[in-house]
Amino acid sequence: IVPGLIIAPTWEDYRPSAGELVITMDPGMAFGTGHHATTTLSLQLLRKTLSECKGAMRLLDVGTGTGILGMAALLFGASAVTAIDNDPEAVAAAGDNALRNGLADRMAVGLTPLGELTGQYQIVVANIVHDVLLALADDLTKLTAEAGILILSGILVGDQVANIQRFFIGKGFEVLDLEARQEWAALRFRKG
Repeated sequence: IVPGLIIAPTWEDYRPSAGELVITMDPGMAFGTGHHATTTLSLQLLRKTLSECKGAMRLLDVGTGTGILGMAALLFGASAVTAIDNDPEAVAAAGDNALRNGLADRMAVGLTPLGELTGQYQIVVANIVHDVLLALADDLTKLTAEAGILILSGILVGDQVANIQRFFIGKGFEVLDLEARQEWAALRFRKG
């Protein structure tokens, strides 16, 4: 999926090579096998962020789907993940996948609405779609710690990227990275 990270389906016996990180999962009915461009872009930006960070990093995964971003973040060095989705099937799949990979003790998965979460996270990731990202902007801003990182994907290259940049810059973020693959893009922002 990204160099050094393997997504292995539960129905295949994969033997990792030295230095490979492996997530074994069954997507069920949830989004996120890792093959979509937005997932790959998000994983690249997550790895970059966590390689630059020192100390305990709490991550919020909004719209977790199968839990792939949250699980990968833990493998990349995050200390704890809160993963939420509004789809009960996605929450069940993400919870099962976290348990299967021995990550359930550091990855809380639930149906809690974004607006009901409290506290702040050093990293917030949301791989959803443009209009939903705009609708969630106030909560995403509130939940991102000062100097924290916000990674957004599910955005089409062109007008949607420009609109998301303009909107989140207006909320006090600066753009650190813009990555694109096919017609999709992901942005990495820093708050403050």
